[in-house]
Amino acid sequence: MKKPNPTAPVISEGAVKDLADTVRSMLYHESDAIHQRMGWLGTFQGLLLAGTCVMWDKGKWPVFALCCLGIAVSALIAASLRTASIATGKLLDWWDDNKPLNYRGPGVIGFFAPPAMRWVRIIAPWFLLPFLFLATWVGLLGLDLWRATPSITAQTPTQISVTRTSPIQLQPTPGPSATAPLSHPKKDQLGPAKR
Repeated sequence: MKKPNPTAPVISEGAVKDLADTVRSMLYHESDAIHQRMGWLGTFQGLLLAGTCVMWDKGKWPVFALCCLGIAVSALIAASLRTASIATGKLLDWWDDNKPLNYRGPGVIGFFAPPAMRWVRIIAPWFLLPFLFLATWVGLLGLDLWRATPSITAQTPTQISVTRTSPIQLQPTPGPSATAPLSHPKKDQLGPAKR
């Protein structure tokens, strides 16, 4: 908490209470916005992670799309949570700068980390969780791209083996030998010739 501002006005007791109540209601609005956005974050991330688990073995593109959507949701909600935190900080700074000298009531908020304790703000759930989800989605996207990348190796000039880094392993099929003569089906196996 800052020291009282000596140039702050001295106003009537009723006006002081109204001013404190106004700042508290604005802080309540920002706290409610943070609460709603955290709810959105949990709901979206839960649905997207469940969808990713269901679609994991269905192919590369559904998981790719869900990972991209998870990254976008995490980034957007992180930005909106950051703006609410900035608004809360600005309201508290305004209150500290303009609090009437004759105000003797409780603070307008229970606890808000001062700049000297910035690390407390960084580990707060509304700051940390969106970035943890963002890192999770980036990791899942990398894992999805890695597991779905086929590698092609030539075994002989006429055989190609395709292997995948996923649990499903494709086995090479034997191809015709480069030295074997080409065989043609017998004429009687083709059926009667049309003339």
